[in-house]
Amino acid sequence: MLARMRDSPAAGPITVADDGSARAWSLGELVAAAETFAGRLIAGGVRRGERLAIAAPDPRYLLVAVFGAVRCGAVPIVLADRSALTPEAWAAAAERIVRMSAARWVVRPPAGRGAGPAVGPELVVDDASGPVPVNISLPDPASVRPQELALLQFTAGSAGAPIGAPLTHAAVLACARARLHDALRAGPGDRVLGWMPLHLDLVGALLGPVMRRVPAVLARPAPLEPGRWLQAVQRFGATITYASHATLAVAGRPPPELDLSRVRAVVCADGPLVAAALRGFVEQHADAGLARGALVPAYGAVASAAPGEPLVVDRVAPDPFHRDGFAAPQGHDPGDLSRGSLEFVASGRPLPGHRVEVVDADGEPLGEREVGELVAFGPCVDDDASGQRTGHRGYLADGRLYVTGRARDVIVVHGCSYEPHHIEREAARVPGIAAGRVVALARPGAVTDELVVVVEGRAVDPAVLTTLTAALRRQIQGALGLRVAALVQVPTGALPRTTRGDLQRARARELLLGGAWT
Repeated sequence: MLARMRDSPAAGPITVADDGSARAWSLGELVAAAETFAGRLIAGGVRRGERLAIAAPDPRYLLVAVFGAVRCGAVPIVLADRSALTPEAWAAAAERIVRMSAARWVVRPPAGRGAGPAVGPELVVDDASGPVPVNISLPDPASVRPQELALLQFTAGSAGAPIGAPLTHAAVLACARARLHDALRAGPGDRVLGWMPLHLDLVGALLGPVMRRVPAVLARPAPLEPGRWLQAVQRFGATITYASHATLAVAGRPPPELDLSRVRAVVCADGPLVAAALRGFVEQHADAGLARGALVPAYGAVASAAPGEPLVVDRVAPDPFHRDGFAAPQGHDPGDLSRGSLEFVASGRPLPGHRVEVVDADGEPLGEREVGELVAFGPCVDDDASGQRTGHRGYLADGRLYVTGRARDVIVVHGCSYEPHHIEREAARVPGIAAGRVVALARPGAVTDELVVVVEGRAVDPAVLTTLTAALRRQIQGALGLRVAALVQVPTGALPRTTRGDLQRARARELLLGGAWT
């Protein structure tokens, strides 16, 4: 596909530097830069099929390096942006990914570009323009087989341990089509801007738009700085933008000069999604011109709502859900919330060629509205025959997918299962506890696991903490019928998060049980 774009004058990506300066690429310019980079990789000893970790200091280098690696037949693995982690945490995570992926080289630019400390055998490659090195032959694009590995994408996971997702060339093309065509009907008149960490969203923000010939903007995202994101959306006229649930949840009321009237899709593909946070985002930005149907819940490249559709929220009875794992409907009147119903946001319907099954702990299929682990099938999944066990819990109802949480985060007390985000939502209703700064965890008790709530904030007087604990216990008991065994306060910034801003509950539980927090 890259070879067919070699001389194309069509608009390609726009890369944005840290100082705000932007470089617009035509597709032909991108291919020329990628082929030069590919030639330099081959001259440096890279062979087809080898895995390359890319320590990209900025979006421009990442753009050229990823396409250059693909063009020479290598398998790119993009390391996380160093700015999202402490130097020590970044180096530890990067070294682990290099080891797990069996990357032969860590590709980085010449000194002075800020690629970080050495985390493996290095290959220094410049992304400056120029001809392909002499006596270097690039692989024939026609020789690439659809089932060859195209890239490895690593996520931090809820416990902080890297999880690698292999994608073949066929899967990358299928994901690009599913996300941009089937779900969003994107075309040349659109412009995509992602605000997810680029190493987590290579298909949505980088590879997909180029392959579908949809202009895209590549900037260094800061998921917990929504103001910068929306300013970039306005500046570059984005019509489609991706953001994490954490970004939407912390977005406050925008400045009066913000104009989002061109935006037709704000895609949030996380799971689970909190209805109150999504409604709040839409309502707060309505005066900026954001259409009410612009918010598009999705589940990776497997399921999605459509732009313009209203947000679909399922309200279910808490007792059958907690006790039996059954999402029994409890009306559609907002007044039901006062009677303790739980809310789940639909992540749309499975996209063409894809399906989602819900299975129990033994892998047996479950029925309509029965809650279990989600298994994804389709061309975007590496093993379509057996499906991909996602680690998420959820259910299907009326053809829509509802993601309820992560299997490893579920809190089980006296045989009843509770999703932590419901507990955290109720905790944030207590004055003195902020949404996004609280995590619900389980610890072993005398008879069953018991609930511990950990809250970030400034240290308070013991008497104040006692009063706060009492108020929290009343709130959780009244809303969910669940007893809080303890409230633990930790300093601001102590709760572990992923690079996209999500809480790492499993890692937080390790810290709690390991004695780091008392």
